[in-house]
Amino acid sequence: MIRGIKLTLILLPVLMLSQSRVGEWKSYPSFLNVRETIEVGNLLVSATSGGILLYDRETLSFETVTNIDGLVETDLSVIAEDGNGHLWLGGAAPNGTVQVYDLEKRQSVKIFNFDLWEVTAMAISDSVVCAA
Repeated sequence: MIRGIKLTLILLPVLMLSQSRVGEWKSYPSFLNVRETIEVGNLLVSATSGGILLYDRETLSFETVTNIDGLVETDLSVIAEDGNGHLWLGGAAPNGTVQVYDLEKRQSVKIFNFDLWEVTAMAISDSVVCAA
């Protein structure tokens, strides 16, 4: 009886700590494949195969933006900034979507699906965005 209680007291904390909590998502994509980089203020913002990689030149620190942070698609091929400070992100193959991301609010504002295989280039003027 005492042996069973000891075994329970030893195994109970192990079992409790090994369980993951419902509702807590983690994402660990690779940001090593940088496809395009732009300057946004003091930030270098890169489109990568794992999402957005931010490098702050003042604090010399990196930050990542993934699907947990509001990206709809994380495999990105191109990036551009419009006059409102929104990031326009082109998806890599086979998800050639275009999404507009608000970096301050950390959320996707709009997503466009044009049934493209991949977005390979993007250009923005005052009121026109061209994606190819």
